[in-house]
Amino acid sequence: MGKNFLNIFKIHSERYAELIKQAEFDDEAVINAHTTLLVMDCQSFPELNCKSFLLDQYRGIIKTNKETRKLINQFVAQRPLSFWGMRIFSACTAHQGALSYVFGNTILIPLTGATQHSTHWLMLNKVKSSSFNHERRTMNVWFSTLEQKLLHVEIAVKKAVVHQHIVQAMKTHITQRRLLDALMRDFNVSEAAGQLQYLAEHFDEETDYVTLKNYTAAWKEEIVTATLKEILGAEVTPALTQQYLRALRKKWERL
Repeated sequence: MGKNFLNIFKIHSERYAELIKQAEFDDEAVINAHTTLLVMDCQSFPELNCKSFLLDQYRGIIKTNKETRKLINQFVAQRPLSFWGMRIFSACTAHQGALSYVFGNTILIPLTGATQHSTHWLMLNKVKSSSFNHERRTMNVWFSTLEQKLLHVEIAVKKAVVHQHIVQAMKTHITQRRLLDALMRDFNVSEAAGQLQYLAEHFDEETDYVTLKNYTAAWKEEIVTATLKEILGAEVTPALTQQYLRALRKKWERL
């Protein structure tokens, strides 16, 4: 590894050199919600011969020529909520600034102040413990390994920036928890009785399953169609709705 990069990122492990030497190159690499620990932007370090790398709980270090921005957008595109959803949660908590990605127990935070371009990302929910070194201006992060040992990683960061991202990500996470609690109270199956319970059981098998991703897509389509009708004062064709949806998705659903 180049000397400059060692000032940005370091694994405190006897196997560090081995991990670097054995790093596999995978141009089809993707972020895995269950095993990815960290995503590092490497474009300022040509000696690494890759645009980014992923630190993975199973596979170690994975180099790729995908930029971290592309890795993040590909990952979020497969999730139930897009960055459009994250922007809505940010509005609910009066947050302005760089976006993290939070859905359930998956919490990805950027380690710099801007996400319009590629940057480093941390899977916060995989962190066992962390601390800041004020003298070295670094963040120390410990992850659990498959052998139930701790992997210690040190990353150069600005504490105030990372702290802000953590605070906002946790506010979004707690907001989502409260929404789920409210839904569970309103749809408490154990309280359903009489004809409601009978009808629910009767129609359960013949009711199509709708994923949250499909529900939010339909919701956006209805909102856009209704808005266009009000603005134009006329019926709106499906083609026109899709045209506006494509423009909105391009701007709001990705970084």
